[in-house]
Amino acid sequence: MHTSGNPVVSIIMATYNRASLICQAIESVIGQSLTDWELIVADDGSTDNTAEVLREWEAKEPRIRYLRLPHAGRIAVVSNAALEAARGKYIAVLDDDDRWIDHCLRTHPATGKINTNTPTSLTNSLNPYGRIKGVLPTL
Repeated sequence: MHTSGNPVVSIIMATYNRASLICQAIESVIGQSLTDWELIVADDGSTDNTAEVLREWEAKEPRIRYLRLPHAGRIAVVSNAALEAARGKYIAVLDDDDRWIDHCLRTHPATGKINTNTPTSLTNSLNPYGRIKGVLPTL
């Protein structure tokens, strides 16, 4: 976990009315072997209890930052707000209804570089149907 300065990885997550799903996504980030991260959740003005859920997470996990935005209805606007708030050297993206597989965000034991379980992605996640999907290239 980073104690001072900027984290190695900023994970950005856009959300809208996903209170019932977002906890699984957040728990999958917290369970990663790489702990030097921040999670920035940008909320597109949810009308359900997403804000309450995220404020609870933000209160108990200092690496989580919650951005409440006015409703734009465009994921690019919401994602860009999260990206602008990011402080990490690297950026990873996780959808609010997906979850990362164990150890997909980790450092390579020999080199100390960010690495993953596969040679083609930084973030392997499970979609709501349990299928693995790769998101970003290995660094």
